[in-house]
Amino acid sequence: MAFIFNTLISILGFVLLDSVWFKLFMGEYSRQTIRPLLNIGSDGTIDVNYIGAIGAYLCMGLVSSFFVMPRVEGQAMLIQFLIGALAGLLVYGIFDLTNLAIMKDYSYKFVFFDMLWGSFIFGTMTVILKLFKFNS
Repeated sequence: MAFIFNTLISILGFVLLDSVWFKLFMGEYSRQTIRPLLNIGSDGTIDVNYIGAIGAYLCMGLVSSFFVMPRVEGQAMLIQFLIGALAGLLVYGIFDLTNLAIMKDYSYKFVFFDMLWGSFIFGTMTVILKLFKFNS
């Protein structure tokens, strides 16, 4: 039961943090750097494919619960953050570097910032989950 709860809390946290990140920082930057790759609506906003978004956040929550949380048990907060950050770097790295490999004009700068964000969001969620003992 704790695994399911942890996964759901992870998903909620990832959605909330990603929403803030995207609204405040990456939304406009994405439109500037990878606009031809985005589904832009008539109002200028990005039209999200919610099935894809749900799938991505489910995968992120499962990575957090299944691979990250068991490895941070008994670790200092900095180590917890770094283990989570490594997972985020790998998850976002697979996505971004695959896109860089196969998409025309995919931005190196976008890859860098997105992978940095992936490290931060996974590291932060790991610490939050341990701090509030959501995985117990």
